[in-house]
Amino acid sequence: GFSFGFGGQVWATDTESFSTTSLPGAIASVSTSPLIGDASAVVNGEIDGRGTLQAAKLYYGSSDGESDPDQWENSVDLPVEEGSFRAVIGNLFPATHYHLRVAATNGGGTTWSEPQELTTQGIEQAIRIGEVMPANASLLPTRIRLSAENRFTGPTNTHDWVEIQNTSKTPADVSGYYLSDDADQLTQWQLPAGTIIPAGGNLVVFASGKNISDSALDEQGILHTSFSLDRDGETVSLSGPDGTLLHQLNGELLAAETDVSIGYFGNEFGPQPTPSPGASNTALAPVISQVKHVPLQPTVSTPITVTAEVKKTANEIQAVQLTYRAMFEEEQVVPMLDDGVSGDAEANDGIYTAIIPAGLVESSEMLRYSVSVTDVHNTQAKRPPFLDDERAPEYFGMLIEDPTISDEIPVFHRFIEETRRADSTRGTRASIAYRGEFYDNVFIRIRGGTARSWPKKAHKIEFNDDYHFRFDDDLPRVDEFNLNTTFTDKSYLRAILSHELYRDTGGIAPITFAMRVQQNGDFWSLAHFVEQPDRDYLRHNGLSPDGALYKARADRLNGLVNRADGFYKKKTRHAEDYSDLQGLIDGLALKDEALQNFLFDHVDLPAQINLMAVNVILQNLDATDKNYYIYRDTEGNGEWKMLPWDLDLVLGPNALNTDNFSTSE
Repeated sequence: GFSFGFGGQVWATDTESFSTTSLPGAIASVSTSPLIGDASAVVNGEIDGRGTLQAAKLYYGSSDGESDPDQWENSVDLPVEEGSFRAVIGNLFPATHYHLRVAATNGGGTTWSEPQELTTQGIEQAIRIGEVMPANASLLPTRIRLSAENRFTGPTNTHDWVEIQNTSKTPADVSGYYLSDDADQLTQWQLPAGTIIPAGGNLVVFASGKNISDSALDEQGILHTSFSLDRDGETVSLSGPDGTLLHQLNGELLAAETDVSIGYFGNEFGPQPTPSPGASNTALAPVISQVKHVPLQPTVSTPITVTAEVKKTANEIQAVQLTYRAMFEEEQVVPMLDDGVSGDAEANDGIYTAIIPAGLVESSEMLRYSVSVTDVHNTQAKRPPFLDDERAPEYFGMLIEDPTISDEIPVFHRFIEETRRADSTRGTRASIAYRGEFYDNVFIRIRGGTARSWPKKAHKIEFNDDYHFRFDDDLPRVDEFNLNTTFTDKSYLRAILSHELYRDTGGIAPITFAMRVQQNGDFWSLAHFVEQPDRDYLRHNGLSPDGALYKARADRLNGLVNRADGFYKKKTRHAEDYSDLQGLIDGLALKDEALQNFLFDHVDLPAQINLMAVNVILQNLDATDKNYYIYRDTEGNGEWKMLPWDLDLVLGPNALNTDNFSTSE
């Protein structure tokens, strides 16, 4: 040491030394659980990072690699959280002995746990159907194309799927094997030559009915069978190249709700906690079904009783919970009981019950809820499953009725947490209530051109697969529709009358009617429901849904000229190119007799003449360069016809209208 004074610095003659204390290492342990299957297992453990935990990893393999990470065959990262953990390890082989250790790293270095061992279940079948998804709405969205030279275009679609499992330690050549959903026709669809399943691997095949035997034609690289599955359950079979039955799952085993898969865990078969296409299955989950609430349309003063049927699979039920949410407030969690009291009708009947208190929201607001179950080994299931936050509902739900609102005009309720996002092209998620049904986590975005600048916007609303919108009891549900603003039409009738006029003259036009729109519980506007031209629209108007449908985009040259792929958007037959429409455009450029012959051979002239006449009557200038669809009966007579669209600027509401509708050309 030293001191400082007016005489300068003075250093001490003696020195002292000290040493810092090293940080204590982490403490880790690992143990197996009873949940050991053929290809996966559940592992439990404890980690005490002494307050400085930095990383944790579970190592496993057929031999003990001790404290050398390079000597282990597999590993999984664990959450950087102190306390107990539960991990699922996969890529295991049946009837095989495995070693496990945990490595935990903190400020004191890396500490390894004592070893643990487990042995997987043995499986008799080397090749079997490992997992089936009979009602897929969220996973593996994909597109197809006609050839490897084409691009993947158009929207993605989901398909049901079947997974074939190779339980052996060597690759399996399944070329020529058959899949079928008909027990009387085992050779229904054949796997193509060169189909190999890796050792311990899985092969996913879409059961789409599209019959695709070249994986390059699917964006996910997946084959497609010639049959599709029934969500209510049907027999699925796997047969060898000679037609010999190898494995069969009976239909009663394969009935499932949306986004719930059924698969093997060892030698047990049942619902999976989370679908795992192409990966190892995990321990079977409890089954949740028949989720209901009463009353269906409660008022502010009415408590809501929620019930769910819950069944165990391999293990006993530990807890059932109801999670509910008032509007966009925080979630609340309460137990659901099967004790015959507190609202539960009968004890031990497998029907669990919970009560949502009255008065949590106001009239015209929403309540949403979900149900979850955990078994004694912490395997969980949830309804709705909510596998994809952009393709599936997160909650069930209900509207709190407002008896003061008249239903003379259909009342459409929408709930949007950040309303400004709905007025953008990127859009946002919303919940919808209409005619006693509730649709959660749907997509809403702005639509239109001129209408984007108006105070009340027009919107497009798209619904999740398997949860389509019912707007009419006598017509198919729809997966999207348009909610058009009436800002420029205070008669609120122009679009409705115009669509009716097209239909009254023998044409087809989107169903259009007025809706009272409530937004987040308050009155918002009087808007128009406008049906979306799509396959359902074609079908219920007597046109083939397999025909070619195109939507016109703005074209400075006006009309059917120029390049087809530059000014039109495909709405059906996405796997094909634009050559059919280009052929129409080229044909319309012909002259004199050649043009006349082309029109009579390729255009539905009576329908086209009627449409053009109604366009003049309505002063539908917006249909000269855009705002129309064009349809071809591709697999029928091959004729083309134009279909009207977007009739909010007809019959004189603004400066677009003029007497100079047509020219001598």
